[in-house]
Amino acid sequence: MNQENSVQVRLGRTYRNLKNILAKGTKDIFTEVEIETYTICNRKCSYCPNSKFSRGNHMMEVSLFKKIIDDLKKIKYNGDITPGFYNEPFLDGRLPELLKYTKRKLPDSRIVIFSNGDFLDKELFDEIKKYVDSIDITDHGNLNPNIPEDKRIKVKKLEHFSSRGGLVAVNNKITKEKCYQPTRMLTITYNGDVIVCCNDYFGKHIFGNLKKENIMEVWNKKSFISTRKRLREGIPIFNICKECFGN
Repeated sequence: MNQENSVQVRLGRTYRNLKNILAKGTKDIFTEVEIETYTICNRKCSYCPNSKFSRGNHMMEVSLFKKIIDDLKKIKYNGDITPGFYNEPFLDGRLPELLKYTKRKLPDSRIVIFSNGDFLDKELFDEIKKYVDSIDITDHGNLNPNIPEDKRIKVKKLEHFSSRGGLVAVNNKITKEKCYQPTRMLTITYNGDVIVCCNDYFGKHIFGNLKKENIMEVWNKKSFISTRKRLREGIPIFNICKECFGN
């Protein structure tokens, strides 16, 4: 993604976020949804907890995935949807079917895929491109020397990194004084658990389960509201929060 497209994406996301906030009448509403359809990744990248740990081999039931999408439709959700957590999305052979259902039910949402690209070929790309708004491919290797200089995309080198709640050792760790992650993003694991945020790799901090409850029932629980509020105020709740805050 070049710089111009990146700016357009950010502006588009900001517009949708403001529209969502105005429609719901509150800033305390998620504008991104992360759904773990599968738990497996084929890589063990040093910056990811998968390099040390495992989330086992589990798939989200299609019926549960569709229920989540149906819940989002009921609240007229129009934000980002990512079919992933710490997994490689394209390892899930059901992905085209899931994306098709999502786009049919939520045409105004933006479907974003984060992938290592190992399993994405032209045939699969052609199958899913009408459902997906953005595919972000991570770069894990050296630059191909055969690519002409004027055809290369310059990427800003990262100088600070997330420790993923203390699970990954980093030299220059990102720290924060306040956290809006649980307010901004709803994170759902393969079994329907709603957890505090995407850094809760082991899914220890659970606020509800979408097999038994709908999304807004979980979102509006007093315990979840209180947790989000305290984190926005700069009060780390859990140990993973303290790691992110640099405490």
